[in-house]
Amino acid sequence: MAYIGSPEEESSDASSEDTAVDPQRIPGPEDEEVASPPRPEPSAAAGESAAAQNSQGREHLRTENYEAALAAFNRAIELDPDYVFAYRNRAEVYRRLGRSAEAEADEEVWRNP
Repeated sequence: MAYIGSPEEESSDASSEDTAVDPQRIPGPEDEEVASPPRPEPSAAAGESAAAQNSQGREHLRTENYEAALAAFNRAIELDPDYVFAYRNRAEVYRRLGRSAEAEADEEVWRNP
């Protein structure tokens, strides 16, 4: 951008205008670099992170496909035993299946990791 009386005003080079910094422009969030999300462990296949399995399980839970939900939450816990959200969600599946003792055990892990 050229300002009145600036050296850029006299220049006809369009590429310098493309890269010029506007000193009057206030930087905003769109100017910040966005950090890449953590990559899954090399040994884990695509969709094999605990978070991904938990998301799949939640979708199965939403559609009342409890066996598939249970399998997904079990896999999430297998991939990351410290991923407490999977315990909480698995407890919900157990409750809906009438398996209260298992639900309570998972809720305990969720409350006291």
